[in-house]
Amino acid sequence: MKTGQGVPIPLAAALRTHYGSEFKHILLSSWTTRHVLTFGDAKFTKTGNFMSPEAPEVLSLKMLKGTQAGLKEPASILLSESTAKALFGDGDPMNKLVKIDNKLDVKVTGV
Repeated sequence: MKTGQGVPIPLAAALRTHYGSEFKHILLSSWTTRHVLTFGDAKFTKTGNFMSPEAPEVLSLKMLKGTQAGLKEPASILLSESTAKALFGDGDPMNKLVKIDNKLDVKVTGV
């Protein structure tokens, strides 16, 4: 038998169903890892996570554009200010499509 630090994704639903009154928030997050973000000719490797849509609110992220609810939109991404600047320069990043790891297209819903 082997143990690890990860948890199965269905555990979040089970915790909500059976122990929801015991937790204020139950969030899922991927491991923090490096991803290639691409917009047009701009291509950068940045560290990030895939997270539950409620994560920005729980983490009290300060939003410069968009809202903390931005991840509730399917196929969306919130970018740090420095990543938005690297990808878009002085242009408005909102609603632009960014490709993650040359596989997944996501729409910028917040900075």
